[in-house]
Amino acid sequence: MKRTQQIELTNMCIIRNGDDILVMDKIDSEFENTITFPGGHVEPNESIEKSVIREIKKETGMDIKEPHLKSIVNFNLGNQNKEFIFVYEAEYNLKTSEGNIKQTYEGKTYWLHKDKIRFCKLNQVIETVYNT
Repeated sequence: MKRTQQIELTNMCIIRNGDDILVMDKIDSEFENTITFPGGHVEPNESIEKSVIREIKKETGMDIKEPHLKSIVNFNLGNQNKEFIFVYEAEYNLKTSEGNIKQTYEGKTYWLHKDKIRFCKLNQVIETVYNT
């Protein structure tokens, strides 16, 4: 019996600034037309934590430090393949940080008050982890 399988490793990060949370309206992925959090794929030979720091910098221009693992979500992708999404959380203080949020081809990124998120169209991962 084969006990190995293909696994896709990805990450996303809930970035908080007081009562605001950084969200993305993705336009380039399976999360299109939903609110999601910034993140991306883990590169070969890269740690999960370093991948989330790199992806946040790439997608937002922000430098986050010491992200904390909040949850792991896994999905079956078919053909006995799985995707693991490592969901992190980090604090970001706009008062002590410089610069604006960088916008990329992946979608619009903006701050949203935590109480407004539930009224948005959320993707499956966000619905799974946001309120945990």
